[in-house]
Amino acid sequence: MLHILIVYPAHRIDQTLRLLKQIIPASARLGNAVNQFHGKKLYMTNQSNFPEDAPFTDFRHCPRCGTASLYKYDGRAIRCGDCGFVLYFNCATAVAAFVIYQGKLLLGVRGKEPEKGMLDFPGGFVEFDETAENALAREVHEEFNIHLSSLVYLASFPNDYLYEGLLYKTTDLYFICHVNDISSLKVMDEVTEFLLVAPEEVDLGKLAFASGRNAFRRFLAYLDRSVPCINDRDLI
Repeated sequence: MLHILIVYPAHRIDQTLRLLKQIIPASARLGNAVNQFHGKKLYMTNQSNFPEDAPFTDFRHCPRCGTASLYKYDGRAIRCGDCGFVLYFNCATAVAAFVIYQGKLLLGVRGKEPEKGMLDFPGGFVEFDETAENALAREVHEEFNIHLSSLVYLASFPNDYLYEGLLYKTTDLYFICHVNDISSLKVMDEVTEFLLVAPEEVDLGKLAFASGRNAFRRFLAYLDRSVPCINDRDLI
């Protein structure tokens, strides 16, 4: 096991790593190398037993220069020790709707992973150059073939979305929506079936994703003002 302690000015880290690559055999660099810099772990992304710290585990070579010189940088980024390329893993934005029709809540059954077979609220990811409101209207139509009559923002919650082995950190925005007409309602896209149920009949344990469960609790508090609205310490 190779341990390297780097005590060097922060602005010289790239030069230091290039020097280490020259003096340390390739076999050692590809082994269990854990670099510590100013008390913070700097995990080289080309080591064979890289810690469970997705999405950093899924990148081995610099997208710009192609060298295996990436290291975790600034908490949520990777940086190349050769060319200085930096890539930040920012939160993806997703939207979801509590769609209400004549007092009933619309839910869908997920047809694909993650959380296949679980209940979910209509919604999806926001596309480039799209507002959250437009994204929600589009997703509801794509999944259920209906049009929203109104929407009001409720709350946002963080979430982990594991897709094809890659972990995405998301910020999920939830809206309360109404529809006047469901005559065209049918499941489409990645939804296998739909349910129209009274909110109090929804089984919290069958809802997909922690953010969905937290948002549903917030939604119930919104419907019944006598129920305390959850705060961060109540998140599940």
